[in-house]
Amino acid sequence: MSVRLVVRSARSILVDHGDGVRGVVAETLSGLRYKVVLVAGDRSAAAFDHATVAMRELLLGRHVAPSDIQTLSASRGPDNASTLKNVLSAIERLHPAQGEGCLVFATSHGAYKEGLVLVPPTTF
Repeated sequence: MSVRLVVRSARSILVDHGDGVRGVVAETLSGLRYKVVLVAGDRSAAAFDHATVAMRELLLGRHVAPSDIQTLSASRGPDNASTLKNVLSAIERLHPAQGEGCLVFATSHGAYKEGLVLVPPTTF
């Protein structure tokens, strides 16, 4: 079953479990330790990398261990590039234990019903 985060507000998180959207109180998730993947999928604007840096700083301020945060970028070398292969591999490496959660934060250009751009071709 695929689970998709739809909207986050200060007090609740809406989650789509494939059978409809349900609310989850943010406090329910606040006690979890997180394993994180941050993805800047497009090199056409520095704003995408800036967003992952800002999210990393926010997470570090919330006591997420630096070793639990993986960052991928379209602007970086091949080992940390935000290719589909690297993004899926990073997600597969999360391995949360009991009492831990996963967070994937991705920012990029995209298209309705098409998804996000990852390391776009020069024609985009």
